[in-house]
Amino acid sequence: IFDGNSIQPMITYGTNPGMGAGISCSIPDAASVDGGVESYKKSLNYMGFNEVYLIGFDHSYDIPEDAEVNQSEIMSNSDDPNHFDPKYFGKGYRWHDPQVDRMEKSYERAKLVFEKNNRNIINATVGGHLEVFPRVDYFTLF
Repeated sequence: IFDGNSIQPMITYGTNPGMGAGISCSIPDAASVDGGVESYKKSLNYMGFNEVYLIGFDHSYDIPEDAEVNQSEIMSNSDDPNHFDPKYFGKGYRWHDPQVDRMEKSYERAKLVFEKNNRNIINATVGGHLEVFPRVDYFTLF
């Protein structure tokens, strides 16, 4: 027997049952999902969105001078200079070089696929360095 009050409403963010989360949870970062950004792009296409607005795509990462770098793995030894909170990837956190050049190629492919299907990806990020998509002022959207 289940107590319906103890079951949180769910949202899905993809095309398979594993791509769901409780409504009060955060949608996982694309890097932590099987298939990553490609999986998210396929989901958006499948769901039929004609316009997708990107919000918060800085598209720029600095590796701090005091970080320990071992090939593509990075160990933070100080506050994170790349995110909204300095503790996001703060001291002691291991992360990987995001390879912005590879991400950009993926964004360019996504733009071509969307445009081929008469759809648009629009960058509404305040600031940031991603210039693959046309921009719109975030504050005019709401």
